[in-house]
Amino acid sequence: MWVLCDINAAYVSFIQLFNPQYDINTTPLGVLSSNQGNIIARNQPMKALGIKMGEPHFKIKDLIRNSNGHVWCCLKYKLTYLY
Repeated sequence: MWVLCDINAAYVSFIQLFNPQYDINTTPLGVLSSNQGNIIARNQPMKALGIKMGEPHFKIKDLIRNSNGHVWCCLKYKLTYLY
């Protein structure tokens, strides 16, 4: 028997699990890909800022910082905090 489980914004959910000081419902949180630096996971507050999946980090970093958001980079499946 196989079970398929799809988690909405999985990396962001994992971040919030290990960093409970961030409220996943109000704080914009996102994760970048390891090589390209594109958004690969985002929570609802980050989506509300108009940030789309796959958007390059250099285009949105000022918007995220101005919104008190936080970003991690996924380097070899290890999440590294950027800001």
